[in-house]
Amino acid sequence: MALGFFGVQIWVGTTNGGVNKFDPNRNNFKYIPFHTEELSRQSIHSVLALDALDEENLLIGLDNKGLYTYNKSTGKILPHKSCKDFPELKDIPINAVLHDSRGFTWIGTYRKSMKVVGPQPEQNHINQLIACKFLATSSIKCIYEDSKNQIWITTSNGEVFCYNPTTRLMDKYDKSLNTLINPNVILSLYEDNENRIWVGSMCGLFCFNEKLRDFQHIYLPNNKNLFDTKNIIIPICQAGETLWLGTQDGLVEYFTKQKRTNHFGSLDGLPSNKIKGLLLDNKNNHLWISTDKGLSYLDLNNRKFTNFGLEAGIINREFNNMSYLCNQSGEFFFGSTNGIYHFYPEQIKTNPNVPKVIITGYQLYDNPTSQKGVKEVHNIPISVGEEICIPHSESTFSINYVALNYTNTQKNEYAYRLENYDKK
Repeated sequence: MALGFFGVQIWVGTTNGGVNKFDPNRNNFKYIPFHTEELSRQSIHSVLALDALDEENLLIGLDNKGLYTYNKSTGKILPHKSCKDFPELKDIPINAVLHDSRGFTWIGTYRKSMKVVGPQPEQNHINQLIACKFLATSSIKCIYEDSKNQIWITTSNGEVFCYNPTTRLMDKYDKSLNTLINPNVILSLYEDNENRIWVGSMCGLFCFNEKLRDFQHIYLPNNKNLFDTKNIIIPICQAGETLWLGTQDGLVEYFTKQKRTNHFGSLDGLPSNKIKGLLLDNKNNHLWISTDKGLSYLDLNNRKFTNFGLEAGIINREFNNMSYLCNQSGEFFFGSTNGIYHFYPEQIKTNPNVPKVIITGYQLYDNPTSQKGVKEVHNIPISVGEEICIPHSESTFSINYVALNYTNTQKNEYAYRLENYDKK
């Protein structure tokens, strides 16, 4: 076995085991797989919903496998106690989950309505309300607790319900949500810093009007084609006075006062236009984005994207809609089609070591209008000096170069400038 150092990287040569590399510049994305007696290693475990049960435990809603808890200290993954109280929740898709501030766990399913687990007798009362007001085949899309401890629930039938824990009543709001398309699938809920409730749907953005006790249509990107992917708004996140909207056609910056927008897509640096989740890193002023092609963050100061995929250790790059969480300690969690990635955003750094660029060779050509007919090829040892002299009569040439760094080499960017000619 041999041990070598290249900059800050450590290379280890083994006997019959190849060459291994340790790179401290690799980002600290951690992965939670699902290997238990109930969950086979061979199966795919798509994480549809996430919430914090407490500081140590997560609630995890899986596709076709029910609700589980994950303990961060022990790494144990166990079926949630709701499976005993409600056996019908086992082995079905859990679309949404919320553990509220009063100790109730709200569990939304695909085509099996929802159940609530918590202190009695209110648990039975809430479940009776659900049985009366929800269709037994309802698919729950989102569950959200606002600053008044009210629980908001959305369905794929274009309905929004609100449970008031003080009055113990559940109201339904759907008059204006289904006027353009019916049903209008309600995909997300969000409360901003002015305590306004926003709804993302298949048909644009809505805001709840307290006086009218109804939702008002606020933003529809394409009113000529209601089924345009631009109109599908899923995650919503606030930064300052701006709402960031994740659509199936990129990221939208919506200025609530001026009612104007900016659009960002793959041409601007996003890894994909299909936005799955949004979380704000206030310390660094970064907006984190999950997509179907990896993670990214937008630096809100310079409006540049930094993307993370296979090269950053994110093997399962396809993330799920609304499957994300920021816990009390500021740790971010994103649910993918096979497992969970989690990290502290301040620990994710871009490579601070700018590699040295080495010119390794150059070619001279006979034909000044094309690179055909190579006249001379010069391969330069790395140890040679920095200056290369090419006669002024040689107007057509090419240069070979390389950056001596093995951390995400495909993301290295190069620039050149002709001195006394190019300004930049």
